[in-house]
Amino acid sequence: MGSVSHSPISFQGSILTTAASSPTLVAPLPSDMRPKRWMRLLHVMETTGMSRATIYRQMAAHDFPAPVKVTSRSIAWVESEVFDWMTERESYRFSDK
Repeated sequence: MGSVSHSPISFQGSILTTAASSPTLVAPLPSDMRPKRWMRLLHVMETTGMSRATIYRQMAAHDFPAPVKVTSRSIAWVESEVFDWMTERESYRFSDK
């Protein structure tokens, strides 16, 4: 009897990756169905393409999700809130907002 190999599958945002295949874009889950995950500043910067200064400027203008205080010296953003913010910004693509 041959052995069956199981490929590990991982899902991050809208990219599905398996050990046996290259990354595949899939539709992201609605925010209420996503597992709660926190993003540190560098991950937020990589995901949004914005600089640290721009993120903090947007937060000061109440135009970007506020971070969660994880410890007395550490903050993180809720991943689903960042993705929801990005989706909302996409709707501005062809408007005058």
